[in-house]
Amino acid sequence: MQGLAQMLHLFEKSRTSIQAGLHILPVMYEEEKPLHKEVVEEVRNLFPESLCKTKIPRDPLFSEASSYGLSLFQHHPRSMGCTAYANLIREVIDGWAQTG
Repeated sequence: MQGLAQMLHLFEKSRTSIQAGLHILPVMYEEEKPLHKEVVEEVRNLFPESLCKTKIPRDPLFSEASSYGLSLFQHHPRSMGCTAYANLIREVIDGWAQTG
């Protein structure tokens, strides 16, 4: 949780100087780990407008694809990591559409 406090401090400092467009993307997320859920909930409580809805899961296929010199989309397009990144793309495009 100490790392979370440092990250949140840095985020708050950056957000006030940048003023827009800064979002938090949970990565290497494991739904079954209580600490991961707790961290995401804490971030959601502090920065509800800045937390991406999409969470990128820990997926061993990321490193496997890298070892073959391929992207995950090339190596295993139906993996949970690819699905998550596709969801993130939709989330970003939807956000752009709403802001004009």
